[in-house]
Amino acid sequence: MRTPGDHFRQAQYLHALALEYSGSPELALVEYDALLSSWPADTPRDDVVFRRAETLGRLGEWRRAQQGLRALGDPTLRPLGDQVKIGVLYALWDLERGRERRALRALDELLDRMPATASPFYQAAARARLAELAVASADTIVFRGSDSQRARQLEERSTYVVLAKEQLEEIIRLDEIAHTLPALLSVAQAHEQFAAALLSETPPRRLSDEETARYRDQLSERVVALLLKTLRYYTKAVEFAESRGWTGEPLPALNAGVERVRARIEKLDP
Repeated sequence: MRTPGDHFRQAQYLHALALEYSGSPELALVEYDALLSSWPADTPRDDVVFRRAETLGRLGEWRRAQQGLRALGDPTLRPLGDQVKIGVLYALWDLERGRERRALRALDELLDRMPATASPFYQAAARARLAELAVASADTIVFRGSDSQRARQLEERSTYVVLAKEQLEEIIRLDEIAHTLPALLSVAQAHEQFAAALLSETPPRRLSDEETARYRDQLSERVVALLLKTLRYYTKAVEFAESRGWTGEPLPALNAGVERVRARIEKLDP
């Protein structure tokens, strides 16, 4: 997308960008509106329109944000990078508006056909949101009911965790640290919570005392294996952050996860 032309508008645009990314989207929106109200009709202003739309999205004004994107016209006539930006944001805002099926269908189609070089930051943002949804779905599944019901619940929860892991692998390939670290944290927490749910699982009915003891031993071994995988995710995230000189969020939560999971493994497998 093209940026403003003359020096005054360029300075005003950069000021609005600084406000937006420094955590003052309300003030940024005022600046973008001022820019657009004084914009010459014969001068391209797509970048300001796009930034205004994304700022509205930051403020939770998703319907107005989508209207802003539609003002840019048919996205398929734009370069691939712009198609990704517009398509990802529109779908993510659909998610926020409760249009989940439509949003997921749009994201699947868009991510499937776009090369990794087309706006990788926005592709990573989309995949990070998909990973979050998979983790959230896994967390809603609790083990209860008959033995066969719990077996199905276990399989279903495992499926969601695998889906989150697949999205994480794609995010890592895109090499966008701002989304890689939160996604690693999310997937590590999904494994950790899965292990906790398994650990609280009660033995199947009608087992003898000996069979119950054997069941608990096998369950403990499975939980330890899952926690070891969890630890690898936490550790990988910390190492990735350190290799990039990253010191902000979510590094404290990642370091805390490393210590917490190590302690649990030692307790279960001294």
